[in-house]
Amino acid sequence: MRRLLVFLAVVAAAGSLTVGTMAAQSSECVSLTRQALDASGFNEEVDSSTRILDSDEFMAQMDSGQGMPAEFIAAFRKAVKTQMNAEQIKKEVLQKLASGCKPDSMQQALERMQTPFVAHMLELEASLNRPGAEEKIKRYADALKVAPPTDERLEAIHALDESLGMTNFQMESSIHIIEAILEGFGVPPPNEDDAQKQRRAMHEQTRAVVETSLLLTYRGVPRADLDRYAKELRSEPLHGFFSGMRDAFLEVMTVRSRAMAEDLKSSLPARRS
Repeated sequence: MRRLLVFLAVVAAAGSLTVGTMAAQSSECVSLTRQALDASGFNEEVDSSTRILDSDEFMAQMDSGQGMPAEFIAAFRKAVKTQMNAEQIKKEVLQKLASGCKPDSMQQALERMQTPFVAHMLELEASLNRPGAEEKIKRYADALKVAPPTDERLEAIHALDESLGMTNFQMESSIHIIEAILEGFGVPPPNEDDAQKQRRAMHEQTRAVVETSLLLTYRGVPRADLDRYAKELRSEPLHGFFSGMRDAFLEVMTVRSRAMAEDLKSSLPARRS
């Protein structure tokens, strides 16, 4: 505590000019980061994900015929509303990303996302984060069983997935959330062999879902444009921005998932009594 007081005294002694400059830079970073998150489609994706988490369809998928008790479903949905609040998640990711931002780099990323080509591709992605998109994906997956894509198209989609990092990100997000919830409940992690098997199975399952989503998102987009977009995402400034955004999101979701487990632990016994 003494060191903190000394540090604050030194900062205060530095004068109003230094403090004003720091505040201005912080304000600039927050503004640029907020604009970049909007342009990237991140905020719409968070809205979509939290909406799905609180849906009857998601609960049915979690149940998978196991007959989860009504008390657990009610407690789970209450915890989701509290800990997976979209506005709070967006705010916390914004704060984390802005705290380490360099204004010039964030400005460059924002400008890149606002170029006609990248903005168009991002808008195509955003279209699948809006209400009704889940049903479109299901119908498209059924259509692919009848008329599967060509090997060339799949190759382009796989290359884009690698550049987007979507499969890995979705899988890591799921693992972080599951592990955090289990940790909150005091459930020990699986041994290394079982963990690796689970990761491999989850990777294949996630990749199949992502593949269908990408095929639908970019249907009709020429191979040359897919390759061009993949190159954009592998290069700066977009690569640095999206990597930082994913890291910030995973940090936020890990903390909130642990809190969600605590909420469940505290509410379920009360419901049983």
